[in-house]
Amino acid sequence: MGLSSSTCEAEYPAVGTRALQWAPAVRPPQRQQRPLFRVGPYGVTLRSVHSAGSHDAHQLRQLFCRIFPLRRYQVDDLSMYFSSHTPPFGDLINHAWLVTYRGEPVGLRLFSYLPQRRIGHGAFVGLLPQTRGMGLGSWLVEQTKLQLAWDAHTLGQPQPLGYCAEVERSEDGVDAADRQIRQQRLQFHWQNGAQLLPVQYWEPDQALWSNSTSVHPMHLVFYAQAAASTITPALVRAVVEGLYCDVYRMPPETALLRQVLQCPSEVAL
Repeated sequence: MGLSSSTCEAEYPAVGTRALQWAPAVRPPQRQQRPLFRVGPYGVTLRSVHSAGSHDAHQLRQLFCRIFPLRRYQVDDLSMYFSSHTPPFGDLINHAWLVTYRGEPVGLRLFSYLPQRRIGHGAFVGLLPQTRGMGLGSWLVEQTKLQLAWDAHTLGQPQPLGYCAEVERSEDGVDAADRQIRQQRLQFHWQNGAQLLPVQYWEPDQALWSNSTSVHPMHLVFYAQAAASTITPALVRAVVEGLYCDVYRMPPETALLRQVLQCPSEVAL
């Protein structure tokens, strides 16, 4: 999706098809928010959006279309993040944040915690150009990590491994301006500590839930929860399986999942 973030391999157990079997037993609790990290640099605030019909939700949708004009077709899918559970499955903890400055919406953050994998998925993060230089991007990265840690805590889990994000490739831009924007988004992740995962990843189209086979090549980045964490093959597997099986609801035996796991990229970390 959009712009949205010392360990041994034994800490990343391989996640197989049985991982989903215990998902119903780990039902996320009702949304619990910690009020301690809702005010940021320059008095910027975060407001959690809980209702798809609220004024905040309307503002978030408008902002989404403004920041991601080529993704306007996904605006109706944002409602899943306004609920603490992902219906009808209920095994993701979702968050929708509206970022405001001096009472005006200037940014958004949409993400989920995947309890089966102990990782987060950063779906979208976006800020208006006038906020550049305020440090809000790095602040949102830290707030995302804090929220994911709290989500894991409410489930009685250890701290998360980190969170992943899908990033559009610059070479696939529709024109020079779009390619530059895509490169800037990837640069944002690098500057904030994300690592590029060594996989040839394909993002399924949202319509895949309706048996579409449309996919898009994307970069896949990972924000480790611990600064000195190492990217391992088992972690890469957990991230890819978490995206395809838990987020996009693809069957564990799907050919696309096997293809991505069997074809590592030559990207240097």
